[in-house]
Amino acid sequence: TGNFLKCFVMMKLPKQKSQATSSLGPPQKSLKKIQHANHAGERVRIVQASLFYSIISIGIAGSLDAVRRMAIEDWFGKLFGVMVELPVLLAAFWRICIWTTRKFSIPPNPCPRLAMSFSAFLLLLCVQACVEITSMGSTPEEFFKNYVESFFTDFPANLLGRIVELTYAFMPLLQLSLEETKKKKM
Repeated sequence: TGNFLKCFVMMKLPKQKSQATSSLGPPQKSLKKIQHANHAGERVRIVQASLFYSIISIGIAGSLDAVRRMAIEDWFGKLFGVMVELPVLLAAFWRICIWTTRKFSIPPNPCPRLAMSFSAFLLLLCVQACVEITSMGSTPEEFFKNYVESFFTDFPANLLGRIVELTYAFMPLLQLSLEETKKKKM
């Protein structure tokens, strides 16, 4: 997380040209204020994009999870239900991620995309923890213990679910790498 925080705080922005120039060059204090304001604005956009991406994605995932549990699992089992649900979730996450990165003008750079990814995953974990703690009376320690153990219990259905969660979290970064690959091929 140290590299993430450093990346988030020290985001590189394109250099701005000053409107006012004199014989001594652009006023450095004004330029620094503009850059600082741009950094703050970009961070706000990243947090907003992460919130929108998370809220919409978690809402869709929760709805599909309920349908899977009530309509599919009883007849065909958990593994089949998860395998039907996953492609729908991944397609929805992909579209939502594209929409939020465009709507909030998240730059096509690794640092802002990593910040969005990290924030989205943190929000997902917080929502899952709140649901488990309030509905089952668990403690935060029990939640994290159960979360880690879920990678290895009810194999492979839970493992597939966790892989989708990680894919969801890093979708902004995955899209960036695919965009860069497409640009190199052209």
